[in-house]
Amino acid sequence: MVIFLGIQFSGATRLDKALLSIMGIGRSYIFYLHTFFGFSYGVQLKQIPREQLKLLGRKISVERSTATTLKREATNAIKMKVQLKTYKGIRHAEGLPVRGQNTKTNASTSRRLKQVARF
Repeated sequence: MVIFLGIQFSGATRLDKALLSIMGIGRSYIFYLHTFFGFSYGVQLKQIPREQLKLLGRKISVERSTATTLKREATNAIKMKVQLKTYKGIRHAEGLPVRGQNTKTNASTSRRLKQVARF
């Protein structure tokens, strides 16, 4: 077991697969990291020394926002819209579709959830 960026991975997991499972890190950034650190493409986590994993984790945390910060930013943005009572904020608060979808024939799931939330 290897703990990388607070997530447990098996040692046989490839570095690119482990990085892809982290929200906020995409394929192009993984390619950049491979070339920056000089890793071969199919390298496993158990083959990388702990010091390099720590450096890799620091570089990612400095350059990118990962899962927890991205989720926090999204919820804060929604809360701000609700407080400002913008159109999108009202739609979020009422549990209706936000992006202009039709609600007469579609969106039955959101209307059902809205009814459950009221009672």
